[in-house]
Amino acid sequence: MRAGLMRYRLLIYLLTPLALAFMWWRGRKEPAWREGWAQRWGRNLPQADAQQAPLWIHAASVGEVNSAASLLAEVQQRWPHCPLYLTAFTPTGVARLRTLVPAARVSLLPLDLPGAMARFVNTLKPRALVVLETECWPHMLEACARRNVPVIWLSGRLRASSVSGMHKLFGQTLLHRAFAGIQAWGVQSADDAERFKALGAPDERVQVTGSLKFDLNIASDLTERARQWRDCAGERPLWLAASTHAGEEELVVEAHQAVRAVYPDALLVLAPRHPRRRAEVEAVLQGAGQDWRLRSESATPEAASVYLVDTLGELMLFYAACDVAFVGGSLVPVGGHNLLEPAALGAPVITGAYVDSCADVAAALEQEGALLRVNAEQTLAARVLQCLDDEPALQRMGHAGQAFARRNRGALARSLELLAPLVDGPS
Repeated sequence: MRAGLMRYRLLIYLLTPLALAFMWWRGRKEPAWREGWAQRWGRNLPQADAQQAPLWIHAASVGEVNSAASLLAEVQQRWPHCPLYLTAFTPTGVARLRTLVPAARVSLLPLDLPGAMARFVNTLKPRALVVLETECWPHMLEACARRNVPVIWLSGRLRASSVSGMHKLFGQTLLHRAFAGIQAWGVQSADDAERFKALGAPDERVQVTGSLKFDLNIASDLTERARQWRDCAGERPLWLAASTHAGEEELVVEAHQAVRAVYPDALLVLAPRHPRRRAEVEAVLQGAGQDWRLRSESATPEAASVYLVDTLGELMLFYAACDVAFVGGSLVPVGGHNLLEPAALGAPVITGAYVDSCADVAAALEQEGALLRVNAEQTLAARVLQCLDDEPALQRMGHAGQAFARRNRGALARSLELLAPLVDGPS
C-alpha cells in the first residue's frame, strides 16, 4: 500500500539535484531561472501587509496563467478585500502573474519536497488553494490536507495517458492522501471527469464546469489596436505561427517560402512559445535567407517578410490581426497549445497532428469548420494557401470559431460557484 508513496518520495529526492542543475543551466540564457532559489525551498516569501489569510491560486506557467486571466480578474472584483497569493512553477508564469495582478503577492512554487511544501504552507497559512488545469503535486496537496486547507481544482484536465502513469508513479496511498483535502473538482470535459475519478476522486465531488479558456479576458481596445497594427503592416496577406517550438520553425519558414511563391508580399508573424529562443530562431531565419524584424526593436514589420515576436503577452493582438493562425507545439510531439484564443478572435486555425493536450477542442473546432489539420497529404503551406486563396471560406472559418467559443462560455461562472464557499467562509 505504501510502495507508491515511498517510490515517489525517493524519486523526487533523487531528481531534485537534476532539477536544480537544469534550472541553473537554463539560467544561462534566462537569468530569472537563477533567481528566487530560496522560494524553491519554501523560504523568503513576500510578506503580507495585512493578517488576513490569503486565497492561494496556482498555475503552472504562462499558458495556464493566461487561461485563468478572466478568473483572476473576477476574483479581484467579486472579493476585493480577499488578499491573493499567486504561484507559478516557471519564472515566465510568475512575471505574467505580476503583470495581471500587481496588487497580489507572487512567488515561485516550491519543489514538491515534503519539507519545502510543509514550510511553505505553514508560512503562508492560506484560507484555501485553487489548483488550475493539470498541476498535480502530491506533497503540495498533502501539505494542505494535513493543515486543513481546503483545495479546489478548477478547469482540470488530464491526458488519457496520464492516468496509468500517475497510478504507477504515485500509488493509491499517496493519491488518497493528496486528494483528501480537495473539496471539489471542476473539470473541462466528461472524459476528464472519468479520468479524475479513475485516480480516486469521489464521484460526488467532480463536476464538468468547462474550460476557463473559453471565458477569455479580452481587452476592450484589442480589436482597435489590432486594426491599427494591421494598417501599419500594410495590405499584405498575413499569417501567424504562434507558440512554436524547436523543430517547428524550420517547417514554418519552409511553408512561408512556398506561400511567398504565390503571394510575394506575404508576411509571416512568428511568435515562438519561449522568447528566450530568439537567437535560435534568428539562426533559422538567417539560414533560410529571410529578412526579418524584431517586435522588441520595431513596432511594425516594415517591408520584412518575417516579423519575429520576441516579447511576452502580445499573442492576442496578433491573433486578432492575422488572416490565419497556425498554433504550434503540434508539428512536434509537444501536445499542442490553446486553440480557443485564435478561434474566439475570429482567426481560422491550423494545427498539426500532435494535439494530445487539446484533442477535444481540436476535434470540436474541426467539426465546426473552424480548424484545418496538417497531415501527410496537406502540408502547412497547402493549408495556409487554402485559406488565403478563398476569402469567403476564410470568413466562414473565422465566424464558425467565434460562434463555437461563444456557445461554450460559462466555465467562469460555474467555477466561481465552486470557489465562493471557500472565500466567503471564515478565514
